[in-house]
Amino acid sequence: MGGLGPVIGPPICVDGEVVGIIMFVPRTPNMIKKDPGGSLKLVQQCAQFARDLGAEWLATGAFMGSFVGLGRQLHVDGLKLTLGHSATVYLAVNILLGALRKVGLDPGRSVVAIAGAGGNIGRSLALQLAGRVGHLVLFDQLGGSIHRRMEQVAVTVRQSGTFVSVHSNGEGYGVLRVADGVVTALTDESQPLRAKDLKHGVVLLEDSQPEAMEPQEAEKLAIPRLGVVAKTPGVDANFTFQPDIGRTGINYPCLAELLACMKLGVSEGLTGTVTQESVDRVAELLIEAGYGQVVFHSDGRVVTESDWGRARQLIASRPTVEQKVPAVLESVKSLA
Repeated sequence: MGGLGPVIGPPICVDGEVVGIIMFVPRTPNMIKKDPGGSLKLVQQCAQFARDLGAEWLATGAFMGSFVGLGRQLHVDGLKLTLGHSATVYLAVNILLGALRKVGLDPGRSVVAIAGAGGNIGRSLALQLAGRVGHLVLFDQLGGSIHRRMEQVAVTVRQSGTFVSVHSNGEGYGVLRVADGVVTALTDESQPLRAKDLKHGVVLLEDSQPEAMEPQEAEKLAIPRLGVVAKTPGVDANFTFQPDIGRTGINYPCLAELLACMKLGVSEGLTGTVTQESVDRVAELLIEAGYGQVVFHSDGRVVTESDWGRARQLIASRPTVEQKVPAVLESVKSLA
């Protein structure tokens, strides 16, 4: 991995004015896991370089935020840090619930699965969806302490009245097949998600980097898969590795959170574990800054009403969850 240092990218513009720059750390999740010390050093170099240029704020991006210990391992004097986690959770919950309604499903009677539920974002999504969906399936590829963490989350979820089951490693993606909606927050590139792992007509919301499902697999889905994005009018940020993001007023939650903080003069960074308080605070910031509107975005385009109409026809012609998978639901309940 030698020679892969920080890369300075294009500027970030708001209403034609340059307000920042994009910096890339050329590391995939698997590369970071293999060399955490070296990768952290690169991120620290980026942060120091940003400060040397006069930056007052730095947004790490959602996965990188987890990697730097939710901000605890990254510190540069005079530089405020935001992870984008609270914005990601706020937007993901609203996109998912909105999409379920768009296809004619009642979230309160729907089964929702979170793949990657043991991480900061996955855990927080589960807590935010508690009491708002009928069933939650919490899944992570890792066991051990991650499984125990999901079990702790499940205790809180059950108190809301939402049924929940917890699954990890050996069970595989098959446990996701009962779900009407699936949110991915995965970092393991070695186990790609396939269309056949999911129910026909599922609402799939991807927050994995890289995406859990390859593009050719996503084309097999009956309903366009969605991304967790923010609508950011007037913002131009050219993410060269994802050309459909940034140039069309659609951006990653981490950038929306950063720009909202800058625009509204927030006095301190936003780091640490996502809580109800942090989600509420960031929601207020996004809305006040004009970045809080839900947008349904799928692989380079905005999902149209025609797309939703076809999805509703598909869902309406399909047996209900109660008719089609009672045995599966019962088997999932028995594992809770």
